[in-house]
Amino acid sequence: MKILKSAVIGLLSSLFLSALSVGAVETPRQERQENRAQFAKEHPRRAEVNKRVAHQKKQLNQQLKSGKITQAQYDTEMAKLKGVKQQERTDVKANGGHLTKTQQKGLNQELNATHQDIKNDNAPATPPAPPAQQ
Repeated sequence: MKILKSAVIGLLSSLFLSALSVGAVETPRQERQENRAQFAKEHPRRAEVNKRVAHQKKQLNQQLKSGKITQAQYDTEMAKLKGVKQQERTDVKANGGHLTKTQQKGLNQELNATHQDIKNDNAPATPPAPPAQQ
């Protein structure tokens, strides 16, 4: 009887462990981690910054296609946006999946500067002055 009992317990425990390894049974810890990840993706401050970055990238692509900016201007502004996005990821990682108001303010200031650069790049270029005649 003891052998049968230990065999049943061993079988049940191995089934439970295999179910955990394939994800059939979620532990409370896994569930909390998934909830935090979902919260992080949908956090309002983070979503606003990400939306602004995406919008500015779209503007740059349109301006490049229409010839309003050069490839060099495009590359410069995209590098700035990449830096903003990297900073956003670093800030989020340091704060458990969200941005603080101070961090959001800093990122928005960087995005405001990038937006002004995009607007200024979009201005019609002035032709170069003719060479001076001697």
